[in-house]
Amino acid sequence: MASPLQEYENNNRERWKVMYDVPPWSVDSIIRHITLIFFSVKNDNVVQTIQRRMRIMLPEYCPVNYHNEYIFLESLEENCSNGSGDIVLRLLDITIKYIRDYAPNTLETKSKLGDVYGGDLLDGIENLLSNGSKWKVLRDRNSESGLIERVNPEITKIAQNLDNDFLTKAWNQAFQCQPDPENAVVSAQKAIENIASNLGLTKATSKVYGTLLGDIKANPHLYFSRARDAYDLQNIITKQPKDKLNVNEQFANWFWSGMDLIQKTNPGRHPSKEVGEFSLSAEAAQQAVIIATMICWFIESGSFFKDDVSKKQSK
Repeated sequence: MASPLQEYENNNRERWKVMYDVPPWSVDSIIRHITLIFFSVKNDNVVQTIQRRMRIMLPEYCPVNYHNEYIFLESLEENCSNGSGDIVLRLLDITIKYIRDYAPNTLETKSKLGDVYGGDLLDGIENLLSNGSKWKVLRDRNSESGLIERVNPEITKIAQNLDNDFLTKAWNQAFQCQPDPENAVVSAQKAIENIASNLGLTKATSKVYGTLLGDIKANPHLYFSRARDAYDLQNIITKQPKDKLNVNEQFANWFWSGMDLIQKTNPGRHPSKEVGEFSLSAEAAQQAVIIATMICWFIESGSFFKDDVSKKQSK
């Protein structure tokens, strides 16, 4: 008989398997939302605004007809029924970003809806996506994307509670509709640097990440977890030899390994002939961001801290 935890994991594994980019039962409604923005808004030139603010040429980015509503609608329906739905997904991403970042707060439309509040449109799209899509509306203003991938809410909750701008940016870059893997890893490292500096884990003002890595590696005996008392007792029980790492030092080394793995996720940060045309995958960046989130939590919560030797010596 499966344990409650195993049963939960099995159920969730199956649930994520059946998720769609655009759920077939929501396609028509989602296409109507996209068409409403591109052809019914009266108080803004939507195509012009998107191209100017996003610095893209829409016909090149999403090759559909932006002058004829009927052809536009037919192209999107065809893309979903006989294609991959990639154009609809890209246009939905742009539509959300337009409503969130560029559009007037209230959109005057030629449709029977009349004047529509942008926030209500985003709520409507979110409701459609929540019924079987692996994507959800990204609400953070001026983010690069309009959509962000759904992740286990227990993990995202930790990132949200930390409320660190660099970590938020790393999540957005790693899980957005068009991921930016290299910069996601950079932002994840900056999040660790920022929190470590603010919490006094390091006094370095430049090359913070490398300095902290080096110090943990060289002085694991100065770093501790909230399980320090339990680890100390374990050392006594097992009669840990002095020439071997004690349990506290093992914890510091485990922490160091996580930081080191994040740094080594993106070898392309140092161009060389060996790196060549290497392209970091979104999945690798997502892994790095999740590890960084846990490391940030350990520091922020005080679960990983450094003994202040200077204070002890001054007493």
